[in-house]
Amino acid sequence: ILMLLKDEELENTRLLEKIVSLKSDALNSFANETAYWDDMVRFTETSDTAWAVANVDCSFETFKVDYAWVFSKDFIPLYFSSWEYSPQIDPAVITGEMLARLTSKSRLFRFYIKTNAGIIELSGATIHPTLDPRRLGEPRGVFIVGRLWSEIHLGEISDLTTSSVELIDLKSRDSIENDN
Repeated sequence: ILMLLKDEELENTRLLEKIVSLKSDALNSFANETAYWDDMVRFTETSDTAWAVANVDCSFETFKVDYAWVFSKDFIPLYFSSWEYSPQIDPAVITGEMLARLTSKSRLFRFYIKTNAGIIELSGATIHPTLDPRRLGEPRGVFIVGRLWSEIHLGEISDLTTSSVELIDLKSRDSIENDN
């Protein structure tokens, strides 16, 4: 019986990992594809906010994006926007120092960050011209999109896995367990 329970737990873990990965694919694709585009390169040179609203913000609902950032090649913030229904966050949660470390390791990256609104999953890519999809040339900037791991997002994962999924702050959990 214990072996069956262990196998079921392992299978449920694999299912959860696959679903989280699939839900992240749209976020990753949006960051990757938008970041190798001549128009995005031009945006890093002009900072034309009207262009960003028309070409970045309009995709928020389609790709389930809550936040977007564009940085110059020197990691200076050029643009930040959030979906109208997303909680407000401090755009400075992503810093130039952080981006310098990330982009020194890879031209594509994904990570999570804790904010006042909750945990945000972030996908980013260095910005390159359309003719450089493998990102071999010098980056022209950095494009990052984020999705808040909200109760709605967790509920969708729960429904797909037919389980209960929640985020637990391990520090808070440890202090609660130590008090009991």
